[in-house]
Amino acid sequence: MALRIRRLWLEDFRNYRALDLELGRLLYLVVGANGQGKTNLLEAVAVAAGLWIGGEPSVLMIQHAGLYASVNALRGVGLDGRVPLVYLIGLLGREPDRDPRASRHSMVRYCEPLLETFGVPAARLEGPADLPRIAEYFRLAHARRGPVALLVGLPTC
Repeated sequence: MALRIRRLWLEDFRNYRALDLELGRLLYLVVGANGQGKTNLLEAVAVAAGLWIGGEPSVLMIQHAGLYASVNALRGVGLDGRVPLVYLIGLLGREPDRDPRASRHSMVRYCEPLLETFGVPAARLEGPADLPRIAEYFRLAHARRGPVALLVGLPTC
């Protein structure tokens, strides 16, 4: 028998005064914005894992700083726990005229090497032609039962 999470209700939880969310059978985006508290990002990974256990798809949308802050959750939940996490990572500050690995910004420059260190497949979304990679990497995460990453640093539409 599969566990299905149908409702998420929070009251005075971290930065949430109140949240009442009915969960259907859609794709859910778990978002950790800048300034929300890095622990929230770690907990977002746990929520995404819980949605997966309950048979619901999820995507973690974070900035590159959030990836660095949640690397232990990526390792423990995604890799060791074999949970198919899909990360959509914003490369804030990426220069359009430079490859991210040659960026003047260390947060942008080290993102792909960090993912490679952990063996996490990653692809760049750099224009409309790259959008089919979202579905491709969603399938890949589930096929390998582990995390994947999509890096966004340029306009895609």
